[in-house]
Amino acid sequence: MKSILTLFLIIASTTAYSSVWTEGVAEKISIASTLNCGEYPNIKSLQAKFECESALLEISNALYNGWLKTNKVERKEYLFCFWSKGNPKSESFDEIFANPIVRLNIAALIGQLKRVSSLTINIKEQREYARAYISSSNNLVLVDSITALGWVGERKDLHILLEIIQEEKEGIAENAVLSVINLLSNDYQSILSKLSKSLKREPLQKFIEERL
Repeated sequence: MKSILTLFLIIASTTAYSSVWTEGVAEKISIASTLNCGEYPNIKSLQAKFECESALLEISNALYNGWLKTNKVERKEYLFCFWSKGNPKSESFDEIFANPIVRLNIAALIGQLKRVSSLTINIKEQREYARAYISSSNNLVLVDSITALGWVGERKDLHILLEIIQEEKEGIAENAVLSVINLLSNDYQSILSKLSKSLKREPLQKFIEERL
């Protein structure tokens, strides 16, 4: 069986940045695999769970750093390659890429790419995936699903994010506010302004007001 790094190098382009991106992600994936983080969040040991959270965050950072250093065509090629590795039907399937934290971050970047580029990208699959985790009991997974939905969602998903804001859970609600802004682009001010008046938590109200 080919190593994760070998699989990445097979698809790596000749450009320096994209090669660094694939190698950087592969390195973080390898560390997470060693820690058996494919099972996260269903890990009983608190220490092991903490280590996996840290390892998975490193993967997310590597994905985003690579995003910043590549052009839109390379971004599309590599993001969909990363996405396919989380598909159990894929020949290059890897359980770390199938982990919801990693997969939701990839979905968010794909949605962001569609938003900022002129490329034709179908994000139906990514939207369905994000919606599937929007009720997760794990806060890290929940936050990432909220973030992803802000990039791959549709206007009819707005009510989901507004309901999360109305629950006023610290950190969670703030992320939902940012996702509403991403989802609606230039049409969020009146909606958030009206919602803010019905909230009880002052820091959350201030957070919204600062973004209007």
